[in-house]
Amino acid sequence: MYAEAITEYKRALQLGGPPGEIRGLLGYAYAVSGNRTDAEKIIAELKALWPRHTHAALDLAVVFSGLGDKENALYWLEKAQKMHVSDLIGIRQDSHFVEVRSDPRFQALVQWVDAPK
Repeated sequence: MYAEAITEYKRALQLGGPPGEIRGLLGYAYAVSGNRTDAEKIIAELKALWPRHTHAALDLAVVFSGLGDKENALYWLEKAQKMHVSDLIGIRQDSHFVEVRSDPRFQALVQWVDAPK
């Protein structure tokens, strides 16, 4: 149902959804549906938002994960951690990161998120 998701994410952007988050989900949908070209366009848009919009780091990680680019996904997750992006709180269950869950860097991130502050 990626085509439907893409249509809905595009509509959400037109209606003024969060500048990065919707783009991240749209980029992920493009990536997992095999549309690398449009996923890379979204990556460029998100990089233009960074670092003004710190959430863009998490959104970039989502898109890179969809592309199967574990190194860049982890790189941007670490950027999100350094910027204390609040949405990292649900990272353990986030289905966008299934492919990187076993990586020690991801496990360290989960431990950091779970540690009392």
